[in-house]
Amino acid sequence: MSSANKEYQHFIPQFLLRNYSHPFVCPQAKGSSKKCKKHKHEKGKYPGDPVVSNLCLTAEPYTLKETPVARVFGQLDMYEYMTTSPDKKHRRIEEMLGKMEFEASKIFRRITTAYGKGQPDVWLSRTERNLLRKFFFLLKYRGSDFHRRFYHSDLENYDRPDKKLLQDYMEMRGFKTPLDVWFHNLETIMELDLGTDSTWETTIWSRMFYADAGWLISHIDSFYMAICTPANPDEEFILSDNCYNIFEGPNMFMEDVDTGERACSGHASFHEFAPLSPRLIIVLRSICLPVPEEDKNPVVREWRKLMRKEIYDILCGPGTESMLQDLPVTKARNSNIDVINGECVPKPGWSGQYCKDDRFFFKFFPLETRHVQMINGVLLDNCYSCSRIAFGSQDAFLKTLGWWLADDCTAGKIFQGEIDQDRLKYLSNLEAFMKTMGWDKRLVYMQLPATPVRGMKSLQDRNIESRRALYGMILGPEAYQAPFPKVMKPYEKLGGTWRTVFYDTTQSELMLKLRIKIDVWSQGVDETIRHRNRLLLTEEYMNLPCHRFWMYLKYCRFLFLTGGGPVDRDIEEVFQDGLEDRFTECEFFAWWPRGGD
Repeated sequence: MSSANKEYQHFIPQFLLRNYSHPFVCPQAKGSSKKCKKHKHEKGKYPGDPVVSNLCLTAEPYTLKETPVARVFGQLDMYEYMTTSPDKKHRRIEEMLGKMEFEASKIFRRITTAYGKGQPDVWLSRTERNLLRKFFFLLKYRGSDFHRRFYHSDLENYDRPDKKLLQDYMEMRGFKTPLDVWFHNLETIMELDLGTDSTWETTIWSRMFYADAGWLISHIDSFYMAICTPANPDEEFILSDNCYNIFEGPNMFMEDVDTGERACSGHASFHEFAPLSPRLIIVLRSICLPVPEEDKNPVVREWRKLMRKEIYDILCGPGTESMLQDLPVTKARNSNIDVINGECVPKPGWSGQYCKDDRFFFKFFPLETRHVQMINGVLLDNCYSCSRIAFGSQDAFLKTLGWWLADDCTAGKIFQGEIDQDRLKYLSNLEAFMKTMGWDKRLVYMQLPATPVRGMKSLQDRNIESRRALYGMILGPEAYQAPFPKVMKPYEKLGGTWRTVFYDTTQSELMLKLRIKIDVWSQGVDETIRHRNRLLLTEEYMNLPCHRFWMYLKYCRFLFLTGGGPVDRDIEEVFQDGLEDRFTECEFFAWWPRGGD
């Protein structure tokens, strides 16, 4: 394909890039009008055209540039492999993305307009909020990092740790290339209806590559959105190629003592980020971090502590905290919930049913300098593979960059194990650039040892096999046709399927563990209070899917009768008929916090 016919596709939509842009002014133009007709200009850089100020990272030394919005944060002919494809799937994907971007841009315009008018908040419907949640995941999943991951014409060139899982999936679904899987997943996500509950989670496993389906569920269900702005009018948020695919949280590495090979051993996300403009950013915050108005309820508070321990402490070690732990944000208020005396309370007369017209009250949270610096620092720490860093104000950007380079590693610049030469080169080039701007400080970074292991390849293989077994339990085609055992018929009647069994089993075990912990922790407390807490916990559990609550009741009954847990016990023994099976004929509800509610 000739260069004249090649298309430029953006990883970041142009309607967001325009928020970082300004009209181009020819440096050779004279007079108050700044019009210039005598000089030759680059395409997209005629006086008045929208351009983005940025630090270009693609050539050394790093330099400041003004780049047309039409030619920044994207790639020329992104789908080169697909141009001869008879079904033109890439065209369909781009058309679907275009429609979704159009709908999302209207919501973002409302947000930025409300902020520009000085309003303290903005209301969004559940449908609008769901669209944004899905759109943010697409910005991540269609971004430059995922393009590098999937853009291969054969599996041989795919180099990620989940290669065997992807091979299984491609063989099962008949896909020929990783690129086919990527396109299929993108289309599936765009067609996904999040609805008003979590039923989509039970089907998404079989509709897209299951390793990424779990990621999608976590992204939407385990984080809530908060709109933030710098309290200081002279501060801003930066923008980079991969900013929608960056998380704040522990990222651990291991190193084989025999081979010297180094690899990621685990990570956990406390926060993720979606810059909207130099003055606005949406922060996705983990529901495992404190939510004061929900944590007034002691049962919810203990549930959150347990979830945090199960998700973060086990993976990263006890006491693991976020560098943005004290970020002054909270959940958007739901129109079905009142906050009375600092506690969430369902509104009188609410039926307990979520609907598409529910409204969410999003405040604009002002952030102090420390928090703005931390967020920008996390973004800067991950720009070593980027093409450029965009900004609104050059002064604000240089101040941020100078702070980060000299900072004592509170927001990154930490090497685990052998120093990554690409990252070090990136830091050195940033330091050299700042020296040309008159910066008189020195670069600070830190090197820590990676966790020493033996037989790292064997550990990685075992991890893949464990994940393969897990997905096999969820997706096994023979399980879909197999009938439930007789003792599991009530579970099926309540809406349970083979796809929900594994998740419900895990969650029911956690529910039982929390029930036991609350009893242990409250020993010595007045028995009336202990009984009230048990009732509160049961009421909260009753808001969960009925099939999961049924399984929890079975586990409670089994514990009471045998004194043991249900793990590794015979299914007939754990789920034998009991009074709790009458639960299949009941209807009730209670409020329970979710990622966005």
